[in-house]
Amino acid sequence: MVSHEAAELGGTTKYHFVSSAYVSIGKSSKVDAGLNENGLKLYADNHEIFAKNKPVKLFAYLNGKPLANKPVNVASPEGWSKEVMTDENGILSFLPLWPGRYVAEAQNFEKVTGNHNGKDFDAAWVGSTFSFEVK
Repeated sequence: MVSHEAAELGGTTKYHFVSSAYVSIGKSSKVDAGLNENGLKLYADNHEIFAKNKPVKLFAYLNGKPLANKPVNVASPEGWSKEVMTDENGILSFLPLWPGRYVAEAQNFEKVTGNHNGKDFDAAWVGSTFSFEVK
């Protein structure tokens, strides 16, 4: 997991970038998604081996609540990209057509005020990517 707030504002917007991936060496074991402490989480329920033509189910949560009815962009190693909507529970699923490394990206923009590194902001954007392998 990587979480990084940009040091400078983009205009009057605060930016926060998040990325995560499951990595296993040797025999796979269950991954505890609760260990991901990022504000915007995009993850699979368990470390599983994803296979082409088998549905992939992902979860999107923002500050502990489902990221409901929001678009998530999914990109394949073949250059295919599709926008998939989360449901009211923050769940999305899609059918991977090719083997290789996929990347899913969720984001949230909201009008909020605050101060970041001594500068006032009136909006906040957070984006989260999740990378996973399809066999």
